[in-house]
Amino acid sequence: QWYGTKYAHTFFDEAQRAQWRAATPADQPALHLPPPNPYIPTDTALRENAGSAKSPALVLDTEGVKLWHLLDTSFKQPKAAVIIGLSSPLALASPREAALLRIGLEVFLEVINEDSYFADEAGIALNVNNNSLSSPCVGLRISCNGYNQCLPALLTSVLTTLAALPVKTDVFQLIKAKTVEDYKNRKFQQPYVHCHNASNRALQHPFFTDDERLKQLLPLKEEDL
Repeated sequence: QWYGTKYAHTFFDEAQRAQWRAATPADQPALHLPPPNPYIPTDTALRENAGSAKSPALVLDTEGVKLWHLLDTSFKQPKAAVIIGLSSPLALASPREAALLRIGLEVFLEVINEDSYFADEAGIALNVNNNSLSSPCVGLRISCNGYNQCLPALLTSVLTTLAALPVKTDVFQLIKAKTVEDYKNRKFQQPYVHCHNASNRALQHPFFTDDERLKQLLPLKEEDL
């Protein structure tokens, strides 16, 4: 009205209003309250101190798995931090494998979005990425921080999903389009980012440029994951 935009007034007829008055929740099963949050803790008791260790202890050492543990006694909170590194020599074997890792990560994050939301609402920080500023990361890194009672259930759900990652065509195409645009736009980043990338290219081996990854990403299909 005020901006000259075309608009119209319409009125609902009696048949429509009667249909809405007679509607029940069973008519629209997609409209419902969210299910109970499975990650809200009920046990906030502190674990007893079994020792006075100052550094993590290696509690499991096999050919494919190393597990370190340290009981924190400084902050006295019923919380824990779990960091899982999933490493594979294939992750950086070629620009194609690096592109597959990136798009696979994005698809995985999309699939576990609901779990991530429930975890965040329950005070658990869930993070999954394929990089690290503190140590080499050749694969995926999964970290959880929060109330310790519910961490096993969250990690079980996340890792089960990862082991049998469902890849739907529409989700794959959406993620691929976003990833392609991200690689294309990186050339317009601020100068310090380009300096950082140049440093990584000189120090990291192997190192694949964004253009190399983009070239391999374009022909990928969901079955490639």
